[in-house]
Amino acid sequence: MPVKFHEIPEPKMICFYVGNGSGSKPLQGYLDGHPELYMLPAYPLTYFYPHWGDWTNNGAASPGWPELIEALLYNHSSILDSREFAGHNGLTTLGKDQNEVLVIDREEFQQILLNMLADEPVSSRTFLLAIHYAYAICQREDIQSKKALLYHVHVPAYVNRHVAKDFPDMLTIGMVRDPRANVYGRYNHSFAAVGVERLNTSDALIYAQRNYRVTATLIYKGMEVLRGLPKENCVVVRTEDLHYRRDDVMQAVTNVMGIGGDSCLKQMTFGGLEWWGDTIYGMKPMNTFNPCVVSDHWKATIGWVDWYVFEGLLCNYFGRYSYPREKYVTNSGLDRVMLFFMMLVPTAFEKAILKAYFQPSNWLRFWQAIREEDSSARPFKDYSRHAYYRHKWTNQGLNLDKPRWYINAVQWSNGGQPCRGIYVIVNIIRYTLNFIFIIGEVVHRWAICSRAFLRMLKRSEILPPSSMRDNGKPYNARIIAPL
Repeated sequence: MPVKFHEIPEPKMICFYVGNGSGSKPLQGYLDGHPELYMLPAYPLTYFYPHWGDWTNNGAASPGWPELIEALLYNHSSILDSREFAGHNGLTTLGKDQNEVLVIDREEFQQILLNMLADEPVSSRTFLLAIHYAYAICQREDIQSKKALLYHVHVPAYVNRHVAKDFPDMLTIGMVRDPRANVYGRYNHSFAAVGVERLNTSDALIYAQRNYRVTATLIYKGMEVLRGLPKENCVVVRTEDLHYRRDDVMQAVTNVMGIGGDSCLKQMTFGGLEWWGDTIYGMKPMNTFNPCVVSDHWKATIGWVDWYVFEGLLCNYFGRYSYPREKYVTNSGLDRVMLFFMMLVPTAFEKAILKAYFQPSNWLRFWQAIREEDSSARPFKDYSRHAYYRHKWTNQGLNLDKPRWYINAVQWSNGGQPCRGIYVIVNIIRYTLNFIFIIGEVVHRWAICSRAFLRMLKRSEILPPSSMRDNGKPYNARIIAPL
Protein backbone atom coordinates (compact mmCIF):
# COMPACT_ATOMS: atom_id res chain seq x y z
CA MET A 1 0.00 0.00 0.00
CA PRO A 2 1.43 3.45 -0.94
CA VAL A 3 2.90 5.31 2.01
CA LYS A 4 1.44 8.72 2.86
CA PHE A 5 3.52 11.72 3.91
CA HIS A 6 1.79 12.16 7.26
CA GLU A 7 2.43 8.52 8.13
CA ILE A 8 6.21 8.96 8.08
CA PRO A 9 7.80 10.10 11.37
CA GLU A 10 9.52 13.42 10.73
CA PRO A 11 13.31 13.16 11.18
CA LYS A 12 15.65 15.68 12.74
CA MET A 13 16.63 18.19 10.03
CA ILE A 14 20.36 18.76 9.58
CA CYS A 15 21.45 21.52 7.22
CA PHE A 16 24.96 20.74 5.97
CA TYR A 17 27.02 23.35 4.14
CA VAL A 18 30.61 24.04 3.15
CA GLY A 19 31.15 26.83 5.69
CA ASN A 20 34.38 28.66 4.83
CA GLY A 21 36.36 25.46 4.58
CA SER A 22 36.34 22.34 2.42
CA GLY A 23 35.82 18.61 2.77
CA SER A 24 32.03 18.55 2.85
CA LYS A 25 31.80 15.73 0.30
CA PRO A 26 34.37 13.49 2.07
CA LEU A 27 32.52 13.94 5.37
CA GLN A 28 29.24 13.17 3.65
CA GLY A 29 30.84 10.16 1.97
CA TYR A 30 31.62 8.68 5.38
CA LEU A 31 27.95 9.08 6.34
CA ASP A 32 26.69 7.38 3.18
CA GLY A 33 24.64 4.27 3.86
CA HIS A 34 23.91 5.02 7.51
CA PRO A 35 20.65 3.16 8.24
CA GLU A 36 19.29 5.93 10.49
CA LEU A 37 19.94 8.79 8.06
CA TYR A 38 18.04 10.13 5.07
CA MET A 39 20.55 11.58 2.59
CA LEU A 40 20.87 12.17 -1.16
CA PRO A 41 24.37 11.53 -2.57
CA ALA A 42 26.40 14.77 -2.80
CA TYR A 43 24.19 17.85 -3.27
CA PRO A 44 21.74 17.55 -6.21
CA LEU A 45 19.26 19.78 -4.33
CA THR A 46 21.55 22.75 -3.78
CA TYR A 47 19.30 24.93 -5.94
CA PHE A 48 16.02 23.48 -4.70
CA TYR A 49 14.92 26.71 -3.04
CA PRO A 50 15.87 29.07 -5.90
CA HIS A 51 14.06 26.72 -8.25
CA TRP A 52 11.07 26.64 -5.91
CA GLY A 53 10.85 30.38 -6.39
CA ASP A 54 10.92 29.89 -10.16
CA TRP A 55 8.21 27.23 -10.02
CA THR A 56 5.81 29.07 -7.73
CA ASN A 57 6.36 32.75 -8.62
CA ASN A 58 6.09 32.69 -12.39
CA GLY A 59 2.86 34.64 -12.61
CA ALA A 60 0.78 31.60 -13.55
CA ALA A 61 -1.77 29.79 -11.40
CA SER A 62 -0.38 28.14 -8.29
CA PRO A 63 1.06 24.78 -9.35
CA GLY A 64 -0.10 21.52 -7.82
CA TRP A 65 2.02 18.54 -6.85
CA PRO A 66 1.99 16.93 -10.32
CA GLU A 67 3.39 20.10 -11.90
CA LEU A 68 5.95 20.57 -9.13
CA ILE A 69 7.13 16.97 -9.41
CA GLU A 70 7.55 17.37 -13.17
CA ALA A 71 9.53 20.55 -12.58
CA LEU A 72 11.73 18.76 -10.06
CA LEU A 73 12.49 15.94 -12.48
CA TYR A 74 13.33 18.48 -15.18
CA ASN A 75 15.57 20.77 -13.10
CA HIS A 76 17.02 18.12 -10.78
CA SER A 77 17.24 15.07 -13.02
CA SER A 78 20.62 14.18 -11.50
CA ILE A 79 18.64 12.73 -8.56
CA LEU A 80 17.55 9.97 -10.94
CA ASP A 81 20.79 9.63 -12.91
CA SER A 82 24.08 11.11 -11.70
CA ARG A 83 25.19 11.59 -15.32
CA GLU A 84 22.48 14.23 -15.78
CA PHE A 85 23.71 17.77 -15.05
CA ALA A 86 26.92 16.15 -13.87
CA GLY A 87 28.57 18.41 -11.34
CA HIS A 88 32.02 18.27 -9.82
CA ASN A 89 31.07 15.66 -7.27
CA GLY A 90 32.64 12.46 -8.58
CA LEU A 91 29.28 10.70 -8.98
CA THR A 92 30.05 9.53 -12.52
CA THR A 93 33.24 7.67 -11.58
CA LEU A 94 32.07 5.50 -8.68
CA GLY A 95 32.89 1.93 -7.79
CA LYS A 96 36.03 -0.16 -7.67
CA ASP A 97 36.86 0.53 -11.33
CA GLN A 98 35.62 4.14 -11.27
CA ASN A 99 33.10 3.47 -14.01
CA GLU A 100 29.75 3.28 -12.22
CA VAL A 101 26.96 5.84 -11.77
CA LEU A 102 23.85 6.19 -9.62
CA VAL A 103 20.47 5.53 -11.24
CA ILE A 104 16.99 5.10 -9.80
CA ASP A 105 13.75 4.40 -11.65
CA ARG A 106 12.03 7.61 -12.76
CA GLU A 107 8.49 6.20 -12.90
CA GLU A 108 8.77 4.61 -9.47
CA PHE A 109 10.19 7.76 -7.89
CA GLN A 110 7.54 9.93 -9.52
CA GLN A 111 4.67 7.65 -8.53
CA ILE A 112 5.87 7.41 -4.92
CA LEU A 113 5.91 11.20 -4.69
CA LEU A 114 2.47 11.55 -6.28
CA ASN A 115 0.93 9.04 -3.89
CA MET A 116 2.77 10.39 -0.87
CA LEU A 117 1.79 14.03 -1.43
CA ALA A 118 -1.71 13.62 -2.86
CA ASP A 119 -3.49 14.98 0.23
CA GLU A 120 -0.82 17.40 1.46
CA PRO A 121 -0.89 21.21 1.19
CA VAL A 122 1.78 22.50 -1.19
CA SER A 123 4.87 23.82 0.58
CA SER A 124 8.63 23.78 0.00
CA ARG A 125 9.15 22.23 3.44
CA THR A 126 6.90 19.27 2.70
CA PHE A 127 8.41 18.80 -0.77
CA LEU A 128 12.00 18.76 0.47
CA LEU A 129 11.19 16.12 3.07
CA ALA A 130 9.15 14.03 0.62
CA ILE A 131 11.95 13.97 -1.96
CA HIS A 132 14.28 12.43 0.61
CA TYR A 133 11.61 9.95 1.73
CA ALA A 134 10.91 8.86 -1.85
CA TYR A 135 14.60 8.45 -2.64
CA ALA A 136 15.09 6.23 0.41
CA ILE A 137 12.09 4.10 -0.55
CA CYS A 138 13.44 3.66 -4.09
CA GLN A 139 16.74 2.55 -2.56
CA ARG A 140 14.84 -0.03 -0.48
CA GLU A 141 15.88 1.59 2.79
CA ASP A 142 13.88 1.06 5.97
CA ILE A 143 12.29 4.46 6.56
CA GLN A 144 10.98 3.37 9.96
CA SER A 145 14.57 3.28 11.26
CA LYS A 146 15.37 6.83 10.14
CA LYS A 147 16.05 9.44 12.82
CA ALA A 148 17.70 12.31 10.94
CA LEU A 149 17.84 13.88 7.48
CA LEU A 150 21.03 15.43 6.14
CA TYR A 151 20.27 18.12 3.55
CA HIS A 152 23.53 19.08 1.88
CA VAL A 153 22.62 22.56 0.69
CA HIS A 154 26.36 23.34 0.29
CA VAL A 155 26.01 27.09 -0.38
CA PRO A 156 26.48 29.09 2.85
CA ALA A 157 24.10 31.88 1.85
CA TYR A 158 21.19 29.46 1.48
CA VAL A 159 21.37 28.31 5.11
CA ASN A 160 19.72 31.41 6.58
CA ARG A 161 18.08 32.73 3.43
CA HIS A 162 16.07 29.59 2.68
CA VAL A 163 16.47 26.48 4.82
CA ALA A 164 16.11 28.14 8.23
CA LYS A 165 12.76 29.62 7.20
CA ASP A 166 11.32 26.15 6.65
CA PHE A 167 13.20 24.48 9.52
CA PRO A 168 13.82 27.05 12.29
CA ASP A 169 14.89 24.34 14.76
CA MET A 170 17.33 22.62 12.40
CA LEU A 171 20.88 21.67 13.28
CA THR A 172 23.56 23.24 11.04
CA ILE A 173 26.91 21.60 10.36
CA GLY A 174 29.62 23.54 8.51
CA MET A 175 33.26 22.95 7.63
CA VAL A 176 36.25 25.08 8.69
CA ARG A 177 39.81 24.91 7.38
CA ASP A 178 43.08 26.84 7.57
CA PRO A 179 42.34 29.65 5.07
CA ARG A 180 45.99 29.91 4.04
CA ALA A 181 45.85 26.33 2.79
CA ASN A 182 42.34 26.71 1.40
CA VAL A 183 42.71 29.84 -0.75
CA TYR A 184 44.81 28.38 -3.57
CA GLY A 185 42.51 25.41 -4.17
CA ARG A 186 39.36 27.48 -3.91
CA TYR A 187 40.64 30.06 -6.37
CA ASN A 188 42.22 27.73 -8.91
CA HIS A 189 39.94 24.71 -8.75
CA SER A 190 36.56 25.58 -7.24
CA PHE A 191 36.17 28.81 -9.19
CA ALA A 192 38.71 29.29 -12.02
CA ALA A 193 38.74 25.69 -13.29
CA VAL A 194 34.97 25.35 -12.98
CA GLY A 195 34.53 28.59 -14.95
CA VAL A 196 36.78 27.35 -17.75
CA GLU A 197 34.78 24.13 -17.97
CA ARG A 198 31.30 25.62 -17.67
CA LEU A 199 31.59 28.87 -19.65
CA ASN A 200 32.30 29.76 -23.23
CA THR A 201 36.03 30.45 -23.49
CA SER A 202 35.51 34.16 -24.10
CA ASP A 203 33.25 34.46 -21.04
CA ALA A 204 35.67 32.47 -18.89
CA LEU A 205 38.52 34.85 -19.78
CA ILE A 206 36.39 37.91 -19.03
CA TYR A 207 34.81 36.68 -15.82
CA ALA A 208 38.11 35.37 -14.40
CA GLN A 209 38.33 38.81 -12.77
CA ARG A 210 35.72 37.68 -10.23
CA ASN A 211 37.50 34.58 -8.98
CA TYR A 212 39.52 36.09 -6.17
CA ARG A 213 36.71 38.24 -4.88
CA VAL A 214 34.35 35.25 -4.63
CA THR A 215 37.16 33.28 -2.96
CA ALA A 216 37.53 36.07 -0.39
CA THR A 217 33.76 36.11 0.10
CA LEU A 218 33.73 32.42 0.98
CA ILE A 219 36.72 32.60 3.33
CA TYR A 220 35.76 35.78 5.18
CA LYS A 221 31.97 35.40 5.18
CA GLY A 222 31.33 31.65 4.97
CA MET A 223 30.56 31.39 8.69
CA GLU A 224 28.66 34.66 8.97
CA VAL A 225 25.55 32.98 7.56
CA LEU A 226 24.99 31.54 11.04
CA ARG A 227 24.35 34.99 12.47
CA GLY A 228 20.88 35.12 13.95
CA LEU A 229 20.41 31.35 14.14
CA PRO A 230 20.04 29.65 17.55
CA LYS A 231 23.60 29.23 18.81
CA GLU A 232 22.89 25.90 20.44
CA ASN A 233 21.99 24.46 17.01
CA CYS A 234 25.20 25.48 15.18
CA VAL A 235 28.20 23.17 15.01
CA VAL A 236 31.33 22.90 12.86
CA VAL A 237 33.90 20.30 11.84
CA ARG A 238 37.54 21.04 11.13
CA THR A 239 38.51 19.63 7.75
CA GLU A 240 41.98 18.70 8.98
CA ASP A 241 40.56 16.48 11.71
CA LEU A 242 39.12 14.14 9.07
CA HIS A 243 42.75 13.23 8.46
CA TYR A 244 44.15 13.36 11.99
CA ARG A 245 41.28 11.63 13.82
CA ARG A 246 38.52 10.56 11.51
CA ASP A 247 36.97 8.02 13.88
CA ASP A 248 36.63 10.61 16.64
CA VAL A 249 35.14 13.12 14.23
CA MET A 250 32.57 10.67 12.88
CA GLN A 251 31.58 9.57 16.37
CA ALA A 252 31.12 13.20 17.40
CA VAL A 253 29.15 14.01 14.25
CA THR A 254 26.77 11.09 14.66
CA ASN A 255 26.32 11.91 18.35
CA VAL A 256 25.27 15.48 17.64
CA MET A 257 23.00 14.25 14.82
CA GLY A 258 21.31 11.84 17.21
CA ILE A 259 22.17 8.67 15.30
CA GLY A 260 24.25 5.68 16.34
CA GLY A 261 27.53 4.25 15.14
CA ASP A 262 27.78 2.08 12.05
CA SER A 263 30.43 0.31 9.97
CA CYS A 264 29.74 2.72 7.07
CA LEU A 265 31.55 5.48 8.97
CA LYS A 266 34.92 3.94 8.12
CA GLN A 267 34.53 4.01 4.33
CA MET A 268 33.91 6.78 1.82
CA THR A 269 31.08 5.92 -0.56
CA PHE A 270 28.07 7.33 -2.37
CA GLY A 271 25.15 5.05 -3.07
CA GLY A 272 27.22 2.27 -1.50
CA LEU A 273 29.90 2.59 -4.20
CA GLU A 274 33.49 3.68 -3.63
CA TRP A 275 33.92 7.44 -4.13
CA TRP A 276 37.19 8.83 -5.54
CA GLY A 277 36.70 12.58 -5.52
CA ASP A 278 36.65 14.71 -8.65
CA THR A 279 39.50 15.72 -10.97
CA ILE A 280 38.41 19.38 -10.98
CA TYR A 281 40.15 19.77 -7.60
CA GLY A 282 43.55 18.83 -8.97
CA MET A 283 43.93 15.73 -6.80
CA LYS A 284 44.51 12.19 -7.97
CA PRO A 285 41.60 9.77 -7.40
CA MET A 286 41.69 8.48 -3.85
CA ASN A 287 39.08 6.49 -1.93
CA THR A 288 40.09 8.01 1.38
CA PHE A 289 40.60 11.46 2.81
CA ASN A 290 43.42 13.05 0.83
CA PRO A 291 46.41 13.81 3.11
CA CYS A 292 47.55 16.69 0.88
CA VAL A 293 44.80 18.74 2.58
CA VAL A 294 46.96 18.90 5.71
CA SER A 295 50.29 19.49 3.95
CA ASP A 296 52.18 22.80 4.13
CA HIS A 297 52.56 23.13 0.36
CA TRP A 298 50.54 26.32 0.58
CA LYS A 299 53.62 28.09 1.97
CA ALA A 300 55.15 28.00 -1.49
CA THR A 301 52.06 29.45 -3.20
CA ILE A 302 50.94 32.29 -0.93
CA GLY A 303 52.62 35.70 -0.88
CA TRP A 304 53.89 37.39 2.29
CA VAL A 305 51.28 40.15 2.17
CA ASP A 306 48.42 37.71 1.59
CA TRP A 307 49.74 35.53 4.40
CA TYR A 308 49.88 38.48 6.78
CA VAL A 309 46.40 39.69 5.85
CA PHE A 310 44.77 36.29 6.30
CA GLU A 311 46.32 35.86 9.73
CA GLY A 312 45.42 39.41 10.73
CA LEU A 313 41.82 39.64 9.57
CA LEU A 314 41.15 36.12 10.85
CA CYS A 315 43.36 36.18 13.94
CA ASN A 316 40.43 35.31 16.22
CA TYR A 317 39.49 32.48 13.84
CA PHE A 318 43.09 31.20 13.96
CA GLY A 319 43.01 31.24 17.74
CA ARG A 320 39.66 29.49 17.98
CA TYR A 321 40.67 26.65 15.65
CA SER A 322 44.30 26.48 16.79
CA TYR A 323 45.92 27.35 13.47
CA PRO A 324 49.31 28.85 14.42
CA ARG A 325 49.93 32.40 13.17
CA GLU A 326 53.41 32.94 11.74
CA LYS A 327 53.38 36.46 10.26
CA TYR A 328 50.72 38.38 12.18
CA VAL A 329 51.78 37.38 15.67
CA THR A 330 51.00 39.93 18.38
CA ASN A 331 47.83 41.71 17.21
CA SER A 332 49.20 44.93 18.70
CA GLY A 333 48.07 48.43 17.81
CA LEU A 334 50.94 48.72 15.32
CA ASP A 335 50.01 45.35 13.82
CA ARG A 336 46.44 46.54 13.31
CA VAL A 337 47.56 49.74 11.59
CA MET A 338 49.85 47.75 9.31
CA LEU A 339 47.04 45.27 8.65
CA PHE A 340 44.66 48.02 7.57
CA PHE A 341 47.06 49.23 4.89
CA MET A 342 48.24 45.75 3.93
CA MET A 343 44.71 44.63 3.14
CA LEU A 344 44.47 47.45 0.58
CA VAL A 345 47.47 46.09 -1.33
CA PRO A 346 46.42 43.97 -4.35
CA THR A 347 46.80 40.30 -3.51
CA ALA A 348 49.04 37.93 -5.49
CA PHE A 349 45.93 36.60 -7.21
CA GLU A 350 44.70 40.07 -8.16
CA LYS A 351 48.15 40.97 -9.48
CA ALA A 352 48.08 37.81 -11.60
CA ILE A 353 44.67 38.79 -12.99
CA LEU A 354 45.94 42.28 -13.88
CA LYS A 355 49.12 40.86 -15.41
CA ALA A 356 47.14 38.40 -17.52
CA TYR A 357 44.93 41.21 -18.79
CA PHE A 358 47.90 43.08 -20.25
CA GLN A 359 49.70 40.04 -21.64
CA PRO A 360 49.61 39.85 -25.46
CA SER A 361 49.29 36.07 -25.24
CA ASN A 362 46.04 36.44 -23.31
CA TRP A 363 44.64 38.89 -25.85
CA LEU A 364 45.62 36.46 -28.60
CA ARG A 365 43.91 33.62 -26.80
CA PHE A 366 40.78 35.74 -26.44
CA TRP A 367 40.94 36.72 -30.12
CA GLN A 368 41.18 33.09 -31.19
CA ALA A 369 38.30 32.14 -28.92
CA ILE A 370 35.88 34.77 -30.23
CA ARG A 371 36.85 34.00 -33.85
CA GLU A 372 36.09 30.33 -33.32
CA GLU A 373 32.87 31.11 -31.48
CA ASP A 374 31.81 33.55 -34.20
CA SER A 375 32.40 30.97 -36.92
CA SER A 376 30.72 28.23 -34.87
CA ALA A 377 33.96 26.25 -34.93
CA ARG A 378 33.65 26.32 -31.13
CA PRO A 379 29.96 25.67 -30.26
CA PHE A 380 28.35 27.85 -27.61
CA LYS A 381 27.52 26.24 -24.30
CA ASP A 382 23.84 26.15 -23.39
CA TYR A 383 23.33 28.57 -20.51
CA SER A 384 19.54 28.24 -20.47
CA ARG A 385 18.82 25.18 -18.32
CA HIS A 386 21.62 24.32 -15.92
CA ALA A 387 21.21 25.97 -12.51
CA TYR A 388 24.93 26.87 -12.50
CA TYR A 389 24.20 29.72 -14.92
CA ARG A 390 21.01 31.01 -13.36
CA HIS A 391 21.44 30.45 -9.65
CA LYS A 392 25.07 29.78 -8.65
CA TRP A 393 26.06 32.51 -6.19
CA THR A 394 29.36 33.18 -7.94
CA ASN A 395 27.45 34.19 -11.09
CA GLN A 396 25.02 36.59 -9.44
CA GLY A 397 24.51 39.69 -11.58
CA LEU A 398 25.88 38.17 -14.79
CA ASN A 399 22.45 37.09 -16.16
CA LEU A 400 24.13 34.23 -17.98
CA ASP A 401 20.82 32.48 -18.66
CA LYS A 402 19.38 35.52 -20.47
CA PRO A 403 19.52 35.68 -24.30
CA ARG A 404 22.41 37.74 -25.68
CA TRP A 405 21.75 39.58 -28.90
CA TYR A 406 25.35 39.31 -30.12
CA ILE A 407 25.21 35.52 -29.77
CA ASN A 408 21.94 35.55 -31.68
CA ALA A 409 23.77 37.52 -34.38
CA VAL A 410 26.10 34.54 -34.88
CA GLN A 411 23.11 32.26 -35.28
CA TRP A 412 21.48 34.66 -37.75
CA SER A 413 24.65 34.86 -39.81
CA ASN A 414 24.74 31.08 -40.01
CA GLY A 415 21.30 31.33 -41.55
CA GLY A 416 22.72 33.40 -44.39
CA GLN A 417 22.13 36.94 -43.07
CA PRO A 418 25.04 39.44 -43.07
CA CYS A 419 25.72 39.55 -39.31
CA ARG A 420 29.19 38.04 -39.38
CA GLY A 421 31.68 39.99 -37.30
CA ILE A 422 29.23 41.66 -34.92
CA TYR A 423 30.02 39.07 -32.25
CA VAL A 424 33.77 39.72 -32.62
CA ILE A 425 33.40 43.49 -32.37
CA VAL A 426 31.14 43.34 -29.31
CA ASN A 427 33.50 40.99 -27.50
CA ILE A 428 36.57 43.10 -28.25
CA ILE A 429 34.72 45.99 -26.63
CA ARG A 430 33.76 43.77 -23.69
CA TYR A 431 37.34 42.65 -23.13
CA THR A 432 38.73 46.18 -23.49
CA LEU A 433 36.31 47.57 -20.92
CA ASN A 434 37.01 44.63 -18.64
CA PHE A 435 39.86 46.57 -17.03
CA ILE A 436 37.26 48.76 -15.31
CA PHE A 437 35.55 45.70 -13.86
CA ILE A 438 38.84 44.22 -12.70
CA ILE A 439 39.43 47.36 -10.65
CA GLY A 440 35.83 47.16 -9.43
CA GLU A 441 36.41 43.63 -8.15
CA VAL A 442 39.46 44.78 -6.19
CA VAL A 443 37.37 47.56 -4.61
CA HIS A 444 34.66 45.01 -3.80
CA ARG A 445 37.26 42.79 -2.14
CA TRP A 446 38.45 45.80 -0.09
CA ALA A 447 34.90 46.17 1.21
CA ILE A 448 34.80 42.49 2.20
CA CYS A 449 38.14 42.83 4.01
CA SER A 450 37.07 46.05 5.70
CA ARG A 451 34.03 44.37 7.23
CA ALA A 452 36.21 41.45 8.32
CA PHE A 453 38.63 43.97 9.86
CA LEU A 454 35.83 45.54 11.91
CA ARG A 455 34.56 42.15 13.05
CA MET A 456 38.08 41.24 14.13
CA LEU A 457 38.46 44.46 16.14
CA LYS A 458 35.10 43.95 17.83
CA ARG A 459 35.66 40.20 18.23
CA SER A 460 32.18 39.77 16.82
CA GLU A 461 32.84 36.93 14.37
CA ILE A 462 30.73 33.78 14.33
CA LEU A 463 33.23 31.14 15.51
CA PRO A 464 31.73 27.84 16.62
CA PRO A 465 34.27 25.78 18.59
CA SER A 466 35.81 22.75 16.96
CA SER A 467 38.86 20.54 17.52
CA MET A 468 42.07 21.95 19.01
CA ARG A 469 45.65 21.13 18.16
CA ASP A 470 49.00 21.18 19.87
CA ASN A 471 52.15 21.25 17.73
CA GLY A 472 50.26 19.80 14.81
CA LYS A 473 48.55 17.09 16.88
CA PRO A 474 44.89 17.24 17.89
CA TYR A 475 44.47 16.96 21.61
CA ASN A 476 40.99 18.15 22.53
CA ALA A 477 38.38 15.39 22.57
CA ARG A 478 35.63 17.88 21.67
CA ILE A 479 35.79 17.56 17.91
CA ILE A 480 32.45 19.18 17.36
CA ALA A 481 30.52 21.37 19.75
CA PRO A 482 27.71 23.94 19.90
CA LEU A 483 28.39 27.65 19.75
